[in-house]
Amino acid sequence: MRKTAVSALVLCIVVGAASAPAALAAAATPEFAAPPSQTTVQVPPLAGRVNDLAHLLDAPTAAALEAKLADYEKTTANQLVLLTVPSLGGFPLEEYSLKVAEAWKLGKKGIDNGALLFIAKEERKIRIEVGYGLEPSLTDAVTSFIIRDKMTPRFQAGDYQGGITAAFEAMMQAAEGKLDMKGAEGGGRKQLPPFLFVLFALLGYGFMGMFTWFGLFMKGGGTTIIYLMLLVGYGLAGSALNIRGTKIGYALFFAFALGFPVAKIIVGKTAFGKKQAKKFAAMAVSHGGSGASSGLGGLRTYSSHSSSSHSSSGGGGSSFSGGGGHFGGGGASGGW
Repeated sequence: MRKTAVSALVLCIVVGAASAPAALAAAATPEFAAPPSQTTVQVPPLAGRVNDLAHLLDAPTAAALEAKLADYEKTTANQLVLLTVPSLGGFPLEEYSLKVAEAWKLGKKGIDNGALLFIAKEERKIRIEVGYGLEPSLTDAVTSFIIRDKMTPRFQAGDYQGGITAAFEAMMQAAEGKLDMKGAEGGGRKQLPPFLFVLFALLGYGFMGMFTWFGLFMKGGGTTIIYLMLLVGYGLAGSALNIRGTKIGYALFFAFALGFPVAKIIVGKTAFGKKQAKKFAAMAVSHGGSGASSGLGGLRTYSSHSSSSHSSSGGGGSSFSGGGGHFGGGGASGGW
């Protein structure tokens, strides 16, 4: 009996000694230790127009979609590309998709007519990233509609292939202004009808043109105030026109910014300019104002600058690559 007890005690001591190093190592290791995560998005190589890393498409569907997007690009020069990933790896959806779009540089340089359809399978999230040149047609409202009405119902039914195909069909139609959004739920800002937009543009530029004319003949600090106010006005109007797909607004902005000071100096030296300046001075005095000193009222220097950007095309060693397009975060997100 005593021998049995001694033997059991010795066995416990041996087992305890053998397991002690493992127990100490486990105690020294944090309970929830995890491998270090990536700190930056790992952009996959651009292998083609269809980059299905999450395997949502079968081979025939992927090949047909690749051919269709290639034909569409030849016809319109618009570059539409798909990327599906198994997981976002902990990164925000918008950050991941924008990083990919910027790295791949979809669309033509200077035209920025590219768009990326991005799908994260594990998180069940979708994003359409739109290049600057397609933003007038693929607006936030339109891309939101495509995700919500064309993709989400099909994805919820497990029809990933049908959802992706329908999304690209809708994107192509929207880029050509032919997408039918009747019956769509509200989900984005509606654009003004073209005739109303033209009417407001004419009224806005007419109003600014009137003050531009007055500013040519005013003297003193009032000139500086009008110049700065009109700079803001022409800038906002130019941005509004750019959203609708025309660059003329920016041309008018720079024409005013650089041309107004020069025109004021030239006109001020003419007989007509001097006569008009006296009229405005008399009007100011009659309304309780005071004549101001000559000159541009403290307006001394004028400068304009444009930012230049360098771009390179992505390709990951494949024959297909982006054309140097740029993205600014336009588009919409959704899920299923």
